[in-house]
Amino acid sequence: MTATIGRQVKAFLLGYTVFFALAMGSVFLARLSDDVAIFWPANAAIVALAMVMSQRNLVALVLAAYIANATTQVMFGDQWMAILGFPLANATEIVCMFLLMRWLGIGLSKEFTPNFALKLLGAVATAAVPAALVGSHVVLALFGAPVYDTFIHWWAGDIVSSMIVYMPLFAFARKDGWNAFLRMFDARRLGEWTIVALSCVVGFFVLVAIHLPPAIVLLFPTLWLALRGRVLEVALISSVLSLATSAAVVIGIWPSLSADLSLRDAVFQQQTFSLFCTFPTYLIAIAVENLRRLQIQTAQRNDILNLMLSNMNEGVSMFDQNGRLTLWNQKYLDIFGMQEEEVHQGVGFTELLELQRKNGDFEGNPQELQNTILGYVNRDQIFTGETILNTGRYIKSHHAPTPVGGWIGTHEDVTHNRLLEERLAFESRHDALTGLANRRYFDQEYSHQVKVSREGKNAIALFTIDLDRFKTLNDSYGHDVGDAVLVWAADIMRSVVDEAGFVARIGGDEFMVIVSEDANEHNLRSLAKALLAKLNEPLEIAGHTFICGASIGIAYAPDGQTDKDHLMTQSDVALYSAKQSGRNIFKLVNFANNKAEDTRVSTRGDGQKHAAS
Repeated sequence: MTATIGRQVKAFLLGYTVFFALAMGSVFLARLSDDVAIFWPANAAIVALAMVMSQRNLVALVLAAYIANATTQVMFGDQWMAILGFPLANATEIVCMFLLMRWLGIGLSKEFTPNFALKLLGAVATAAVPAALVGSHVVLALFGAPVYDTFIHWWAGDIVSSMIVYMPLFAFARKDGWNAFLRMFDARRLGEWTIVALSCVVGFFVLVAIHLPPAIVLLFPTLWLALRGRVLEVALISSVLSLATSAAVVIGIWPSLSADLSLRDAVFQQQTFSLFCTFPTYLIAIAVENLRRLQIQTAQRNDILNLMLSNMNEGVSMFDQNGRLTLWNQKYLDIFGMQEEEVHQGVGFTELLELQRKNGDFEGNPQELQNTILGYVNRDQIFTGETILNTGRYIKSHHAPTPVGGWIGTHEDVTHNRLLEERLAFESRHDALTGLANRRYFDQEYSHQVKVSREGKNAIALFTIDLDRFKTLNDSYGHDVGDAVLVWAADIMRSVVDEAGFVARIGGDEFMVIVSEDANEHNLRSLAKALLAKLNEPLEIAGHTFICGASIGIAYAPDGQTDKDHLMTQSDVALYSAKQSGRNIFKLVNFANNKAEDTRVSTRGDGQKHAAS
């Protein structure tokens, strides 16, 4: 409680001191100029204090302003009606102005824009209405002056006086207000101030010569500064020159177009012209400065964006709703192998695809792809695609919609991942030693081909192949020799069968071949003979010469009407029969006549291992 009272007392003393000092100066000037009120900044000063201090101090500040105003009137010997009435009018304006500022969101720390300044002027004009009503009726009671005439002069005078205070105050209250004030005295601006002074002098004489209101001269310096975004300088020059020209009118050195005007009307005319001339330039200065700040911020953000884009591992491209390129980074060019002179602002998406087509990096219709992307983007969805470049690299692209229309694409080189996936997929389906299909891959392919043959009534045959005496060779000479023999046998089967069938290593020295296309008995016999002949050729490993040989069992269904289990069983039976009949032989079981026939291939020597010399 004590602390609250202490703050209220401090607010009262501060408000009283500020208002009394300003009011004394204003009344003194009025007395020197036949009671013409040139400038009344006290009300605006108290409103500014109320904005800076807590709202809880408003009552103390208004009371201080009223008492200080009344004290001023007493010191200048005014009547009791003036001592009580004029402070009431000013206190009314202070309260109304503060409440309007709170309602409109006007504050010293708010963002300063032209719209903000217009709201400030509107608040000042509105708050001055009740004050002018009170003041004009006081003047009526004291001097019998017409209410309307007094109201207009009071109201307009309050607006000008308040804006003379508020314009520099709000400009100075910005974050860089103090720095802007110090820059005004920079020696490098001496030339600018010279231009300002010369424009005022030349403009003044030109206006007088052509019989135009000389107050328009305020446009020259303020507009020149406004176009350079000097908000504080425009505000200070506007306020200072407005006061100076008003004082010049009072002392009779300012030319007037109407010689019959009273001194009060001449001052009123000058102040009104001053506000009309300077306030628009004040708005222009705010707009120009905000635009410059926005440009600086945009440039900074662009620098940051460019830095981010240049350091990204992904290519980035942004297109507008018409498919025109608006943003990209160097990685985008590198990924698709495009040159800088080929890619520029506004180039079409389809044009870029045509460039890629020429490089062999795109197949398809560019317009169709753009329409597809736009279809996803318009549904607020992401389109993902993958391109294989002619260099063999895999590029994955995501095209996502942007809030302003169009889309942004991110392009990533996923070659390593794709090759890894392909390698893992290959390894999961192929034998690690020979590179042939493994048992898993064979089972998938075998089931598929049997089903297709049965449904299409197409011929199918299954070869089961065992290397002769492989176990003895492997046990005698070690696994390295055994592995070399298996690789050699796999290469032979791969080259002999080629595209005629599907070759797989099932396990150990057991191999299988599926033949479905061109599967007739003649071709099957020719293929089996070729395999046995090649597998019976000498093989040199680690200084030793081997002749391995093989036994083959073939199950053949000419019309494909079989199942995989039966076909495999008959192939195993045929192999067993071939082994029982001796080495280097194949036995074929034809389901059409249920007849098994065997064919032996001549061997070199007895088929045993021969040591190398």
